[in-house]
Amino acid sequence: MQAVYASIYYKITMTKYYCILLLIFFSCNSKKETKQNNSSEVIISATLLKFEDLNRYEKADMIFDNCCCYPNNWNEGENCVEKENAYYVKAKINISLLAYLSESEAFPRKHLLDPNPHFLYGKYVNRWAFSNDKGIPLCQTSKLDGHNNFGLSRLDSIDNIIIGPLPEKPKKMIIEILDSKNYHGINPECEVK
Repeated sequence: MQAVYASIYYKITMTKYYCILLLIFFSCNSKKETKQNNSSEVIISATLLKFEDLNRYEKADMIFDNCCCYPNNWNEGENCVEKENAYYVKAKINISLLAYLSESEAFPRKHLLDPNPHFLYGKYVNRWAFSNDKGIPLCQTSKLDGHNNFGLSRLDSIDNIIIGPLPEKPKKMIIEILDSKNYHGINPECEVK
């Protein structure tokens, strides 16, 4: 009889251990999935602006005269539009989540969260990209960063930033993550409203 009880006790104990191991396994995997699913929360909002919508401080912070398209071979700019006739996107970015997704061997998270935004928004880490209402990518207007940005202000873990000038009206905003040690192929995006 004791052998039967010992066998039942052993099976119950092993079932408990098996359940605990499964719980640990799924909780570890769900953390990674949660961060991937939250990539849609990196860009909190993206608002379309015209030049006249910018305030005088934002206009003063903008150092670009024209908006020119730069082909992939980085020749001289073409299809230039004056900044007064271009479009702009004012975006709110969750920098904690973006830094988490963008962390790489070359750029640890602490550097990405540095007050200097060059580490988070620069030619080596993340690039701005946009597409029009037909899904066609807008031409790059900066040889190094995809598109220029200005008017950055940071409050806690939220950046307010203006990207532009853009040669045509964007429908979708994308942050192209160039190098991530944990999340490959994730590019946060948001509809521009």
